[in-house]
Amino acid sequence: MRRIVLADDHEAIRLGVRSALSVHPDWRVVGEASNGRDALELIRTLQPDIAVLDYSLPMMNGL
Repeated sequence: MRRIVLADDHEAIRLGVRSALSVHPDWRVVGEASNGRDALELIRTLQPDIAVLDYSLPMMNGL
């Protein structure tokens, strides 16, 4: 199973990406963040296989 963290400051985008990923039975979104600091904390804590980050996030960008 691939564990995924999503980070985007727009909830609708996160919802859409989560929905698109949900069709794949071996992929699971394990965390979501709306800013860069929270995303980094989730990534450190959850150790996902994949992190999908917005290019421009509040408090710290996706790069």
